[in-house]
Amino acid sequence: MKAFYIDYIDGISVNGNNVNDTVSLQGLQAPNFQFAMITQASDFNTTRYPFNGVFGIAYSSGSNAYPSSSNIFQVLKANSQIQNAVFSFYISPNPSEEGSKLIIGGYNEKYFSGPIYFSNVTEQPSFTINYE
Repeated sequence: MKAFYIDYIDGISVNGNNVNDTVSLQGLQAPNFQFAMITQASDFNTTRYPFNGVFGIAYSSGSNAYPSSSNIFQVLKANSQIQNAVFSFYISPNPSEEGSKLIIGGYNEKYFSGPIYFSNVTEQPSFTINYE
């Protein structure tokens, strides 16, 4: 394990270790996937933002917290778990209800109407895209 420390722009800092484990999402598996396991976080209001975990999806930034060159979607595609290294979100219209979803490998037509547009990522590690 390799330790890391990150200061985010919003003032939150986290530290922990890089670990490897089999990551399972929606029945898909990425064996021996490397990720940063946070063991301490400062100034994070868990009352306002309750959660039981955070799973980053960014590309590698070259920092010691993100040593892998591939994100989870790229690994799932390389392991033939999904056809395309893409994802989409459905955000429930009522925040007090459950129902928001992360869709891995594509999208579900049940959750939208009208045309869908795809954009290539133009800047990593964030998901920056160009649009007109």
